[in-house]
Amino acid sequence: MGALGILSGGSSDKNCGSCTLRETVTKKEYVNINPVPHRFEIMKSKQIGNYVLCQIKYIDCINYEGIKIVVFDGIELTDVLEMKGIDPHFFKDNKIIARFKPDRFGWKSAVLLCCELYKRDIGVYEI
Repeated sequence: MGALGILSGGSSDKNCGSCTLRETVTKKEYVNINPVPHRFEIMKSKQIGNYVLCQIKYIDCINYEGIKIVVFDGIELTDVLEMKGIDPHFFKDNKIIARFKPDRFGWKSAVLLCCELYKRDIGVYEI
């Protein structure tokens, strides 16, 4: 294998009588921009009334360094912490009601949302 093969990851020669066709094989690196639901760790969590907010790090996800801030409705924090997989996308029968930008402001916004929803739930005011 010549220099071309070494730099590109490999090569193969095909003979067709009087000539040789050289094909270069390049490696493709798989990059996952979407979270894999079962490859995660919960970095931070909090329960406010019926609402749970979590900062989740999805391993191998490159979008926002794999960090998502999500808010759940109608589930206990202990149940979230025992989950084997969490898909941060919205879909039918999912307990996730909101997502926020994964930074300090996003976390504070998620806390504020949960506090306001909880106040509404206990009858402090109506929305």
